Amino acid sequence: MSSSNLRSIKTSSSPSASKGKTLFLLGLKCVLVLALLIFTNHGFMGRIELLLVNHRPETLIPYVAIWAIAVLALLVAAFQPDRWLRWFWAALIALSTAIGWGYQQASQSELTAFDILSLWNARHEAGRASEEYAHVVWLALALFAFAFAVFAVDPVSWGPRARIWLRRFAWLPAVPVLAIGGIVYLKGGGGSQAMPQQFASLALSAVTGARIALNPPQPRIRVSWMPDSGKRQEKILVLVDESIRADYAGTSPDHVLTPNMVASASQLIDYGRAISGGNCSHYSNAILRFMVDRDDIIHSANTNPTVWDYARKAGYRTVFIDAQAGSIRTASALQNFMTLEEKAKIDSFHAIQNVEASEADDHLMAIVAEELAKPGPVFIYANKNGAHFPYDEAYDASAAVFHPTVG
Repeated sequence: MSSSNLRSIKTSSSPSASKGKTLFLLGLKCVLVLALLIFTNHGFMGRIELLLVNHRPETLIPYVAIWAIAVLALLVAAFQPDRWLRWFWAALIALSTAIGWGYQQASQSELTAFDILSLWNARHEAGRASEEYAHVVWLALALFAFAFAVFAVDPVSWGPRARIWLRRFAWLPAVPVLAIGGIVYLKGGGGSQAMPQQFASLALSAVTGARIALNPPQPRIRVSWMPDSGKRQEKILVLVDESIRADYAGTSPDHVLTPNMVASASQLIDYGRAISGGNCSHYSNAILRFMVDRDDIIHSANTNPTVWDYARKAGYRTVFIDAQAGSIRTASALQNFMTLEEKAKIDSFHAIQNVEASEADDHLMAIVAEELAKPGPVFIYANKNGAHFPYDEAYDASAAVFHPTVG
């Protein structure tokens, strides 16, 4: 066979082989995008079923539409011919995916706007949280790397017409972000249930960030109540424990795990489940310190007089002790929504730092005893370190009676 015939065979077979390879790589990337979508999103079918059962087409139709646009947007981002734009979307989509999935694994619940606000206000705890959930952090980082690679690598060489259309829809991935963000804004923080994680975390972060930036603190109203001039309790101690389930600790006789509390029931007020306003303790602290009205939680938390206002109006010296301040690196040593304005209402402020976590509560009780011993009426709010994560650091190693421990 002549060399010209060999060249003819090679030339005629090359386009077919190249097309087959392109279709294979195109299909492979589509499968990877779909697999990533399925792996990181839960509750889609459940949400559909719920809306159908409750006959809510006005919610079902927009929900399905957002998902359809989201899937199309992911494909546009994955096959975007402009490398820098493709990498831009790859980074944002991978980050949103890793955050949403990681939070789901750590908390067993979906990320919401309220969770982002909660995490922002507890950002000083990032170090301890990452230590507690280290395995989830590493898995989320691996997921980020995988998702970025899936969207950033483009093995397909598009023809002129396909490149034009892909560029025309280059900003389509912004549509589901705006749509989810709009729903969350209109529903006052809700509406993000079972939305695609590839865009939901971005939308929630944008809405929450805008709310933080555009809504300065509201002025608190003054105390209108007048204290009774009769006999009063001279010493008041509010002792706030950490990460303690209300059904495990209490003053009723059935709480066999806390016999000292049961024995001292006549001297104690146990708020129990009433102040468990969230799965992070700063909400519970806010409910206690801001005298929150359960019929109007958000507004009252922002505008009610603080517990310090009431205590000072009643003639008490105010004391605050924080045994969880060891992780705070700011000069003010404030957390749990406390501001400098609130701190100014506290006569004696104690932030326990530079001590071992297992010794923090002993330091707290020493300060409590010292403040109680001083003459005159006093109101003390003491925030224990308690069983705050990492739990193993909250007690001496020799006290680890029950095994296995978290560590």
